[in-house]
Amino acid sequence: MNESEKLDKIIEHLCETKKRIIHWDLSKILKIQVTEKEARYLFNKLLADQVVRKINTGSTDEVISIDYSHQTQKFRDSGGYQQLLEEAEINHQEKSRIENIKNKKLSSETKLISWQVKTFWWIFIIGFIGGLCGIVSLIIQFLD
Repeated sequence: MNESEKLDKIIEHLCETKKRIIHWDLSKILKIQVTEKEARYLFNKLLADQVVRKINTGSTDEVISIDYSHQTQKFRDSGGYQQLLEEAEINHQEKSRIENIKNKKLSSETKLISWQVKTFWWIFIIGFIGGLCGIVSLIIQFLD
């Protein structure tokens, strides 16, 4: 079970029961073994994203517990962490696609530039000679 699935399951449980969760209850909720450190990390992630409310126990080495809030329900209804993960993946794919297009365009432009460099002076000299011949021909017509 990945992190987003665990967080979504915690949110789901909070929305169903509307009761607080203490970190040692996570193993029962997630149905997998969860260490205290991992539970604190998951709770801190939910608190940092302002999805749940923190309940203070009053001690300095407090047991972290979280409670349901209206933001929890809104976040669940919007798709939760799984939705955020999918949106991030879509954004990453879109950026990757755009980057590939830019690289192809740059490669094509590089080939075009090398072709332009090789042919520019030849075309310039031919054009200059043609223009010079045209001016001489025009002057000769006016003098006759």
